[in-house]
Amino acid sequence: SILTQKVQWTGARYIQSECVESSCKVWISLDFALHGVLPGVKTFNGTKEIKESWVLVEGNWYFVP
Repeated sequence: SILTQKVQWTGARYIQSECVESSCKVWISLDFALHGVLPGVKTFNGTKEIKESWVLVEGNWYFVP
C-alpha cells in the first residue's frame, strides 16, 4: 500500500499565515517523492498543501499537532 512506502521530502514553501494574538494558522506546500508505488513508474513526485497551527508561549513558537 502507498502508506507503507517511504516518502522522500524534496522541498517546502511558505504560502501564507493568519495570526490572532499568540496563535497562527500557517499554510505551507510540501514537495515529496514516492518510489516504486505505481506499476511502471519508478518515482512519483507530488505536492501537498497543508495547514499547521502554531502558538506563542513565553516567547517561543510551538507547533500544535
